[in-house]
Amino acid sequence: MGWRMYNEGDKLWVKLLRAKGLCIQSFLSRGLCYKVGDGRSLNCWADPWLPFMETFRPKPRILGVEQLQQPKVSDSVSSQGGEWNVITLRHLFDDGSVAAILRILPPITGCSDKPQWMLSIKRELSVRDAYELIIKEHPPPCLFRIGEDFGN
Repeated sequence: MGWRMYNEGDKLWVKLLRAKGLCIQSFLSRGLCYKVGDGRSLNCWADPWLPFMETFRPKPRILGVEQLQQPKVSDSVSSQGGEWNVITLRHLFDDGSVAAILRILPPITGCSDKPQWMLSIKRELSVRDAYELIIKEHPPPCLFRIGEDFGN
């Protein structure tokens, strides 16, 4: 999605973001979360993939482990396939993250990981969604105050 925003600089929704001085990456971090397909393209630490976590990313069990190990989401599946490897999950992630991971389906071979916009019911980022988020976070300046006399 970030690549698409970069390449579609002429689109209205991208122009709105840039006009407001918003960093595309910062904007995307508010609502982008990948739906796990096979998990092979998703870095456990860097990519947002947990819809039940505030940042959409898991928290490490031991601080700093995320800098040493760069596993893919698919690495957390049991060798038999079809289910999460709970031992691996508990080794890497804190208890809250493990609970969030167990709430989603484990990776499925042959399915691609897909971006979703979690702030929309349709899970797609629209111009309207982008505009509403921008206005909410950066309201336009108020031109008058309630009760102010306009005649003088």
